[in-house]
Amino acid sequence: MEQTESQVAQVRSKERVPSETVQTAVSLGTVAVFGASGRTGIQVLRQLCAQGCCRQVRAIVRDAARLETELATWKQPSTASPVTVQVKAVGDLTQLDVRSLSDLVSDVDAIIWVAGATGGRGGIETPPAALDEATLRRLCDALALQPSTPSSEHRVTFRSPEEMADVLDFGRGRIVADAFTSVDDVVMGGLSSSGLIYDEREALGIFAGTVTTDGGGGFCHVRCDASMVAPAQRFGDVSLLTSEENGCRVSYWDLSSYDGLAVVVRGDGRRYKLNLKTTAEPETVFQQEFSTSGDLPPGTFETHFLPFADFVPVRRGLPLYGSGPVTYAMQLDPSRIRSIGLVYSKVAIGGGPAIDFMPGSFRLACRRISAYRQVPPRLIVLSSAAVTRPYWSPLKRQAYPELAQVPIVKLNPFGVLGHKLAGEDAVRTLVSHRSSLGAPYTIVRAVGLNDGDDPSFPGAATGELRFGQGDLMVGKISRTVPGGADCTPAARTGSVLQDI
Repeated sequence: MEQTESQVAQVRSKERVPSETVQTAVSLGTVAVFGASGRTGIQVLRQLCAQGCCRQVRAIVRDAARLETELATWKQPSTASPVTVQVKAVGDLTQLDVRSLSDLVSDVDAIIWVAGATGGRGGIETPPAALDEATLRRLCDALALQPSTPSSEHRVTFRSPEEMADVLDFGRGRIVADAFTSVDDVVMGGLSSSGLIYDEREALGIFAGTVTTDGGGGFCHVRCDASMVAPAQRFGDVSLLTSEENGCRVSYWDLSSYDGLAVVVRGDGRRYKLNLKTTAEPETVFQQEFSTSGDLPPGTFETHFLPFADFVPVRRGLPLYGSGPVTYAMQLDPSRIRSIGLVYSKVAIGGGPAIDFMPGSFRLACRRISAYRQVPPRLIVLSSAAVTRPYWSPLKRQAYPELAQVPIVKLNPFGVLGHKLAGEDAVRTLVSHRSSLGAPYTIVRAVGLNDGDDPSFPGAATGELRFGQGDLMVGKISRTVPGGADCTPAARTGSVLQDI
């Protein structure tokens, strides 16, 4: 296969960017953009050049001629740092093996994947199975083979150790599991039961039990109180602090220098909650949800990143709302975490019924709960909204009929949604299983990408930009104008999230 390479020095964006959005400090060296000559890729390239956030962009394309013609017309604001664009023509991406892909990204600081199957557009037909799934999977294979030492100059794949710290690490022995106690619905007359047991062979904490709605119940809950953690250094990297409150000694974790908690688990397809307590008030907690996968390969774990900012104050299952412009009456104080708990419940975070709740036995294996610092993503993958909808259960289809019947789901040409979902899964597997500490990444599920001139959707280029989780959005968004109508990011920065 013939490869050509050309250098276009100091490419300058044709459109001026408001001065407040231009970054004058260059934070990255080289950013690789796969599919840089496509309709979305060109817009990504424009923004990278306009913002000056890197010194060089490696534009990976099929044919250099089209992109070089485009680049020749660009100008860049004088306030932005000049960005060099290296156009690297590689022909058909689907023909590149792991070694060739590794060579393309071995010296880059970040990767943006906006390549996608063409469906015959422009006389080129690329099957989604070959590009959206197989080639992205080989790219992940290439990243998994790269060195991960803390001294590495280029850091696409792996986090540096100081960005994460274990709070509860079950690998440290049975003592961690023994610090958990059960607080099931029997406290209100229910009949559910659960516990957290220790798996000696795999060094895991297993949250397991049976939940029933009989007796008016419907939840199981285990928690680790900081007061039960002794000695602190045997539970994780974060030491406990103590203070005096009303004449009593109070123990707590100070996680104020972190942005959230990461739970490394192997689940059963159910949705669980993480509970945090910061006060002695018995009925008030802060909660966040995460949905587990029930069909992971044996031995595979997934990491869910839960930002502190997203935890909701709850009392007796109901959110504590504020007044006026203040959404919630309380905010989580990560400097005073008194307890950490796991919950399976018939009640959703908003206080309504959890639509995917199933009575019966459940099992959640937990390897560790860590505090993390949020960092900019180093691997960004453009996927598509609706990728999970062909595989929704009948119960979920019944709950969201208008989402399950959109044209792309009904047609699903060449099985494109399944192949994009498989490509996403390759990224998740790379991060949560094949790398030791994870990788800062983002998967973006855009809704109805268009060029801002779709007559069937007036205002798609100028409407409000919306974000959501769980593949539950419809609409359209313009590639070219910030603030399009609707866009669903399937993952936050560095997150496996709920649910991508």
